[in-house]
Parts: sequence; C-alpha cells; structure tokens
Amino acid sequence: MKHTVTFAGPVILCLVLGLWLDRRLGSLPWFTLGGVVLGFVSGFVAMLRLLREPPSDG
Repeated sequence: MKHTVTFAGPVILCLVLGLWLDRRLGSLPWFTLGGVVLGFVSGFVAMLRLLREPPSDG
C-alpha cells in the first residue's frame, strides 16, 4: 500500500493541479500534460528512494 501511494499520489496531485490551471487559464491540455509528466517523474524518484532504504526490523 505504501508503494502505491508513494507513486500514485504525486501523479494524481499534479494531474489535478494541471487540470485546474488549464481550466483557469484556458490552455488545455498543456498544464495537464506537464502535470502528468511532472507527477510521474516525482513519483518515480520517490519510489526509488523508498526502495533504496534498508529494510527495517519491525
């Protein structure tokens, strides 16, 4: 579950922010696409950091 939220959270957050900006500024689909790309990259980086942590006992 933790891995799913770590990856999907930034993607969903950036997607929603991009949609909001596009609707507000009338620039569909540019901020939405940029938000998805930014969310995917940040989610991927967060996932890599999480997987590099040594396993904890407990």
